[in-house]
Amino acid sequence: MPIRRLDLNLLRVFEAVMQHRSVIGASREFSVTPSAVSHGLSRLRQALGDELFIAGESGMEATARAHQLAPGISGGLGRIAEAISRKSFVPSEAVRNFRIAATDYAEIAVPPRLVWIERLILEMKEEGKDLAGRVAVPHYAAVPPLLAVSDMVATLPGILATRAAVQYGLVALTTLLPPALMALLAAIFSAVGF
Repeated sequence: MPIRRLDLNLLRVFEAVMQHRSVIGASREFSVTPSAVSHGLSRLRQALGDELFIAGESGMEATARAHQLAPGISGGLGRIAEAISRKSFVPSEAVRNFRIAATDYAEIAVPPRLVWIERLILEMKEEGKDLAGRVAVPHYAAVPPLLAVSDMVATLPGILATRAAVQYGLVALTTLLPPALMALLAAIFSAVGF
């Protein structure tokens, strides 16, 4: 079954039944009736094509498929909970690596911003923050091989982007904006000093 068609709340039911080995225990965790948990478990069984849990002497016994699924489901739910609980990005509190690459056009258009970013990184290091950063401005022809071996994203001239996509197995996205919108964006960037 495709994941987009699966009710992800059913994975929480799975995790609770796996932990408590009991529909009643899982229902207490969610503050719902055992019938509601049983119904959710039934839907998950149907979606995955496995019994998942079978009533036994000491509670619900997990099937081999349930044991196989448990680490992935638990890890996935944990990553979702972690992603949701993260506070928003605060640059002054950042503890991460920054990599900024720009083409030769950006080297001409954006140097004040790059100098500001480098200064911010140095100031943060002086304050004892675990922050690393590097600003690189390679020639645009050198960017595709860098993209192929890193997690960077870059803007390139259209012809080079098309060639790089084929040569390095990259994805080239094209944004075509109407001339009137381009003029408006240029005016906005000019007004804010960009």
